[in-house]
Amino acid sequence: MDGSRVSCSDSGPGSETAPFCSVQRAVDLAGPGQTVSVAAGTYRESVRVTRSGTAEAPITIRLKDEGELDVRYRPYFGVDGLTVSGVSHVVIRGVSASGGNAVVSDAHNVTLERSAFDTPDSGTALRITDGSSRVVLARDTIAARVFAAGLVVEQGSTETVLTTSVLSTSVIGRTSPPVPPLVAVNGAPGTVITGNTLHADCGIVIGLDAGSTGSSVRNNVIATVMKGSTCGGSQGVRVSADSTERTVSDYNLFDVGEGSPYIWAGTAYASLDTFRTATGQGSHDLTGSATTSYDECRQHDVPDAGSGTVDSADAAVPGQLALDFYGRERSDDPAVPNRGTGVGYHDRGAVERTDCMKLHVNGTWKGSRAVALDGQLLHSWTGPTTVTVDWGDGSSAQLPVGQSPFTLVLDHSYVRLGTYQVTVTALSSTASASTTVTAYTSGNGYTPVPPTRVLDTRTDPDPDAGGRTGPIPARATRAVKVPDSIPADVTALVLNVTAVNPKEPGFLTVYRWALPETSSLNFEAGEVVANLVTVDTRSALIYNGSAGTTDVVVDIAGYYRQSGSPGYGYTPLSPVRLLDTRPESPTGTARTVPANGQLTIAVAGTAGLPAQGVEAVTLNVTAVNAKASGHVTVHPGGTPRPNASNLNFASGRIVPNAVIVKTGGDGTVTLYNGSSAPVDLLVDLQGYYTASGGLAFVPTLPKRLTDTRETGGGGSISPLTTRPVDVHDLGIMHEGWFPARAVVLNTTVVTPTAPGYLTVFPDDTGRPTASNLNFTAGRTVANLTTSKISADGHVSFFNGSGGYTHLLVDRVGFFY
Repeated sequence: MDGSRVSCSDSGPGSETAPFCSVQRAVDLAGPGQTVSVAAGTYRESVRVTRSGTAEAPITIRLKDEGELDVRYRPYFGVDGLTVSGVSHVVIRGVSASGGNAVVSDAHNVTLERSAFDTPDSGTALRITDGSSRVVLARDTIAARVFAAGLVVEQGSTETVLTTSVLSTSVIGRTSPPVPPLVAVNGAPGTVITGNTLHADCGIVIGLDAGSTGSSVRNNVIATVMKGSTCGGSQGVRVSADSTERTVSDYNLFDVGEGSPYIWAGTAYASLDTFRTATGQGSHDLTGSATTSYDECRQHDVPDAGSGTVDSADAAVPGQLALDFYGRERSDDPAVPNRGTGVGYHDRGAVERTDCMKLHVNGTWKGSRAVALDGQLLHSWTGPTTVTVDWGDGSSAQLPVGQSPFTLVLDHSYVRLGTYQVTVTALSSTASASTTVTAYTSGNGYTPVPPTRVLDTRTDPDPDAGGRTGPIPARATRAVKVPDSIPADVTALVLNVTAVNPKEPGFLTVYRWALPETSSLNFEAGEVVANLVTVDTRSALIYNGSAGTTDVVVDIAGYYRQSGSPGYGYTPLSPVRLLDTRPESPTGTARTVPANGQLTIAVAGTAGLPAQGVEAVTLNVTAVNAKASGHVTVHPGGTPRPNASNLNFASGRIVPNAVIVKTGGDGTVTLYNGSSAPVDLLVDLQGYYTASGGLAFVPTLPKRLTDTRETGGGGSISPLTTRPVDVHDLGIMHEGWFPARAVVLNTTVVTPTAPGYLTVFPDDTGRPTASNLNFTAGRTVANLTTSKISADGHVSFFNGSGGYTHLLVDRVGFFY
């Protein structure tokens, strides 16, 4: 039942979807073997239980969502009063009855468990009366205040069991005796009081009177707070003369100060020794401190480490439970000798001093491939403890642990980028704790895809223009729709972007959301120009920065990704020439590529590359000596040629473009000449991708690093000279404490005065025999470049021409 639900009704079926509103309605209908589940909350009603179960099929009334017991807060369903009258075989669990209105009358085989009872200024928190029998109170909380008693068992009730419960009374404001006992047993033979923690401000803690024979008081912690003469003094256990027959008291711990631990048959005994000598009882009783302290690991008070309660109870006495007040199993403290009976290590009182171990760990990225773990281990008991970390990649680390709380700090670098499940386990001889955290590398790996056309304005409708096809207008933007086959969580796309037949000179900028002050490729009117573009987004925009319209063709070459299957790591190289088909080439590596012909070259195992495991390569491909207009398509060796192009050229033009291409199964790539005449090709290797190892990519917003045309830009680059450019950016360059090793740049030569080439390389190495960009006089040419970075954060640009040229350098990302 759940009175808070809008759908509740006392005339309904009492189901999960249509619960009863009142507890009483549900209780009135319950029969043998049935369970009344009550949602947590406060119900302004007094509940009376009048229906019985059977020994084989009791009626159970319980909190609906008991779940795991939260030691800091016990959930209850609260009622104004509870009466269990004239019934048998009933179990009630998780109720809170306040106001001194809880009574069990003429009831038999009734259990009240994990419940709470309290009373205000007078009365009794819980009363067992009218000849009730075999009533069990287990792991309950009973509290009384000022003039009130906590628990009263009376009027011929028999075999009542009070076990593993916490009872307290407060007489704040009380100025004179008498103070009622916290537990008052009057005329109730066979009462068992076992394993409880009882704190009273003063007065009698447990009283057995009026013929309560055959009772048992064992394994309890019995304490009074006001240990002097205030409010009449403090007494532990009082057993009247007519209640001593067959009554046993032993294995208790008393903390009553100057008060008497026992008043037995009218005689007060100031010490346990005199009591034992006179009565033969209490041979294992102790006096000592009953103080507790808060344990951060357990998150509740526990007996102090030196307390006499630890490992000293009789585990075999009637009413002793295997679980303590908080539902924890009994534990053997290895630092304390076992002084108890039975298994020997149960603690006295309701709360067991159990071992506890808790582990809290956070995982964060640290650089492109590394993760950092930080956390805390709490361990209640001392003793050797070891922490083992399974990093989720087949490797592990182990370290010894110092005193609790122990701060855990560990780093780990992964060979492969990705998301990992890291399991941290702490283990001692008495406890263990384990937790798993998700750790991910911040860098991104590259996944090449078969070149796929994702935009062609000549044929694709523009949804922002009513579905019409056509070029991008001047100073306008067109969105690139990425196919669903590309994962949603990619961090950057690699696109080959081609401007086709622009009406005016200008540029294209490919970007994510805010138009940057950078360009991706530059063009003259009427030409076809391509450039490889890396953009930090999954859904790119293309801006036409010219005064006229232009068609645009976009092919996707691959993507970078951080999670899931994160792809390949990158190894940058100083540029190495793999191919030069020109007859005058000193290497003479191949012949001119014929019209509509192709050339396959080996990549893996050449120029210092591994023979195995090279998944993709970064190339700079240049078309030279073209006799007719056409295009070049680069694709994995041994695979069908895709419907895409990597660079476009006109007759007599020298055109470069960067290419990232997956290698074929035999480690080769194929270059196709899509023109009606032969063409020479230059191929320079810039780096390669592997599944394991290599660097990780971190995209950045496009940023212009240099423009030699502007004031402070250094002016044009002189013939056959080198210009260093600082690509260093402290907030990004040292991202995660790991300096960047390579940078991705869009490099543009502007208005060169003579034909030539540009070579990009780290300025702390020798200039390689390779080119990144080729140009003719007066033409603006852009190309994507990936270069190593020198130790001081610079990249050099060599002007390999006999004239002057201006230079634009835009950064789009780093490799770490």
